[in-house]
Amino acid sequence: MRFSKRYRSHILGALERETDSRAESQVAILNVRDVTVRFGGIIALDRVSFDIEPRQIVGLIGPNGAGKTTLFNCLSRLYTASAGTVTFEGAPLLTRPAHKIAGLGIGRTFQNLALFPTQSVLQNVMVGAHCRTSSDFLSNALKLGWVAREEAGCRAQAEELLDFLDLGPVAHHPAAGLPFATLKRVVSVRAPLPEIQSGTASSSHNWVSCSP
Repeated sequence: MRFSKRYRSHILGALERETDSRAESQVAILNVRDVTVRFGGIIALDRVSFDIEPRQIVGLIGPNGAGKTTLFNCLSRLYTASAGTVTFEGAPLLTRPAHKIAGLGIGRTFQNLALFPTQSVLQNVMVGAHCRTSSDFLSNALKLGWVAREEAGCRAQAEELLDFLDLGPVAHHPAAGLPFATLKRVVSVRAPLPEIQSGTASSSHNWVSCSP
């Protein structure tokens, strides 16, 4: 995969300049302790524990039926753990409702694409930013000025992310009909990523992306 040199230098340069004390001290941003999931008499997860530290890219490997997807379902709050604790940036995660998870900074992509086929690539990516907007049904219906400005900010962020992954040429192309490998990149862009504003990456929040 090729990255646009211009945007790569902006984003990676900002990350290199970051002096986050949590990263320096290697305090885990995601802490999983003794997570257990039971389905009747079947134990899908048995006291799973691990930490993810800032700037880490980790993989979860195991055979079919090992419980990998079950664990991801716990982290995204689709399943409720029978026992154990999960904290994200020090805050309990298992007490949060599923619809609040993306806003915290935990994104998930799936093996299937789950894109809107008739919408453009840009529109599909913008959907991923809506969890961080403050507009609602009424304000959108009234087309208030601040809503338009917020939408413009989401569009600018989405366009820059698309350029970062060399997807700019297909930004206005419907998702339907594009190669599978291209669509997988679109899904990766849509998952919550560091905010990008004025050509720099803001890392005020840590992000964890789960891809089973």
